Amino acid sequence: MGKLTIPEYCRKFAVAESTVRYQVRTGKLQSELIDAQIHVIIDDSEIDAIDSKVVANDELIAELRQQVEYLKAENGQLREELSFEKNYLKSGNGRTKPKTATTTSSNQSRRSRCPTALRYNHLTTNQTV
Repeated sequence: MGKLTIPEYCRKFAVAESTVRYQVRTGKLQSELIDAQIHVIIDDSEIDAIDSKVVANDELIAELRQQVEYLKAENGQLREELSFEKNYLKSGNGRTKPKTATTTSSNQSRRSRCPTALRYNHLTTNQTV
């Protein structure tokens, strides 16, 4: 059994102070008055549950950061491709650029690597959204 002041409890469990005070007042949370301060009594199992959520959140944050880095790199590559296309069209070498196998395969490869892009696999490079 542990004891936390109301502000400590609020920080640890990410709850509003008014909510904790209400739960103490209505008896939903056990509390004790120590040195004119209310301390919420908590089980060790509650602390373990919060700690496991923190670990899970840290793993999720790391995964999302990796996805952001991947998408930044992909965005840079797409910008380069778009710049090339734009310069090609400006040069007057033709109205459209002939399709090459590498462009299509790189798009398919890119889609298979990015989990977010899997939702949009039905779109081809010729279609507009």
